[in-house]
Amino acid sequence: MPVNHLSEVERIERQLASAMAARPRDDGACLAALQDAVALTRTDADAAEVFYLPELLDELAQAYADTGRFDEALRTIREAVDAGLEGLPDSRCRIAEILMRAGRVGEAEAIWTQVRADTPGDVWLFNNAGLEYAAVGDHVTALAWLTDGMSIALDSGDPERLIPQLIDLRRTSMTQLDMEADDLQARAADFHAERERDSRQRILRTAAPAAVTGWRAAATPMLVALSWFPAEEYDEALARWPALTEPGGAAAGGRSHAEYCRAMQVKLAEAADSGMARVSIAPIRVDALLSWCAERGENPGEARAGYAADLARTRPEQLISWPPGRNEPCWCGSARKYKKCCGTPRTGVHG
Repeated sequence: MPVNHLSEVERIERQLASAMAARPRDDGACLAALQDAVALTRTDADAAEVFYLPELLDELAQAYADTGRFDEALRTIREAVDAGLEGLPDSRCRIAEILMRAGRVGEAEAIWTQVRADTPGDVWLFNNAGLEYAAVGDHVTALAWLTDGMSIALDSGDPERLIPQLIDLRRTSMTQLDMEADDLQARAADFHAERERDSRQRILRTAAPAAVTGWRAAATPMLVALSWFPAEEYDEALARWPALTEPGGAAAGGRSHAEYCRAMQVKLAEAADSGMARVSIAPIRVDALLSWCAERGENPGEARAGYAADLARTRPEQLISWPPGRNEPCWCGSARKYKKCCGTPRTGVHG
């Protein structure tokens, strides 16, 4: 292989990695790097050994959508699907997602309906559609999808472990519709709590005893739960505690929620890399934090770490485990795969 040819593949690979990891992110540089990588991969067998074209096209489609270039995003994501893009739910749902973002809800609805007919038991579909309808403010339709998805998850024993996310998504839509929690929501909460209890008991039953004379067990890494505001709580948190947006604050500079999650990912990785802790995420509901602080006379603006620690001690089932598997839903609640969301190279961390 000519040296200059290998160098071109390496150059494009480095260009893409650099663009995706840059802080602050330059959308134009990311788009250009993805375009170059796609162009080379389409024509060069050696580049195809480095890049997987369907997923590269998926990333390019997302970059187009992020910059409002929806026609190009749709053309590109359709090419990705035709090239063999796989995932859960059915990859056609990526087309529906971009159509929703482009305001073409009717066209997206036709895709959701067709995918439902083809894969009626795929709980990922219901989760994904519910999230997208909620994102455009149609909480009635979102709740219908999420309710069906939760019923499927409960009836099947939730092998995909989506119940916690469905609980949160349904809670958000029901709150927006001024609805109280229903029997299905309670059933799901009980199911999740019972599974978490069973999981903890299995760990205790299989833990190795440390009673051998002269032998000292290795110290068990302590559980560290970092406080984090989910998307539906984020705006209220910033309004209540503007100090969060000050330099050094969790939302310094008024970051978007996506940027806040990327910064959180870095903190999680730093905590895990110390080797001293098992890392989890403590999602903070503003009302729950305020109630906790009122009971203890704490200042809510300064008590997030204490609240997270108490949550880890008293209600560990509410924590979010980190990191998820690369092909599992991202911890941030986006419904994208971890490797496509907070676990991508642009976060500086890999799941």
